[in-house]
Amino acid sequence: MGYLTVNSNPDIVKYGVGISGFVMLPIVMFIAIKAVMWFVREVVSTYRSIKRRVLSAYGWLMRRPTMKRMKGKFMAKWKNGYMADRFEDAIFQAQMDGILSDQEGKILRKKTAVATGISDLAPRFWSKQYLIRYFKGGKDKKGNDLPPIYQKLAGPAKSIPGPKPGENNQPTNVVNSAMLDKIRAKKAQAA
Repeated sequence: MGYLTVNSNPDIVKYGVGISGFVMLPIVMFIAIKAVMWFVREVVSTYRSIKRRVLSAYGWLMRRPTMKRMKGKFMAKWKNGYMADRFEDAIFQAQMDGILSDQEGKILRKKTAVATGISDLAPRFWSKQYLIRYFKGGKDKKGNDLPPIYQKLAGPAKSIPGPKPGENNQPTNVVNSAMLDKIRAKKAQAA
């Protein structure tokens, strides 16, 4: 019997399906929005939970005596570098003012480095092997050749011809009138 009603009244079926679709559309949209909101809430909650746990663990770790000692060492190293800069500035200024010679400044840097334990003040030690390796290259443990660390800066391979700027501004090729007459005669013959 229902089959006959659908066949005999197709417009009623179309309207019924359309109206039910319009009624169902807001319900489906509401469910979809609620699902997205739930998903976002779960992601944000998980992120906040992880962040809280990480920060809590970090705070707990930083309260441990070992980490406090390490933090103190890092701060001491920073302070050592700062003090080394201050000593270096004072010694350099004394050298510039003529109070210390270069040799005295070098000796004072060594003594200050030993007395304070600040290795940044000590002058660099360049061993003979390092200098050879730096300028000429060398060999590694396997015997392979290593290129030199020092690379010559790019520049002209040969000297630049002519005088240096400002020394001699005279033209280098001076043509006298007899030579110019010969050149003109050759051009006239060729033409």
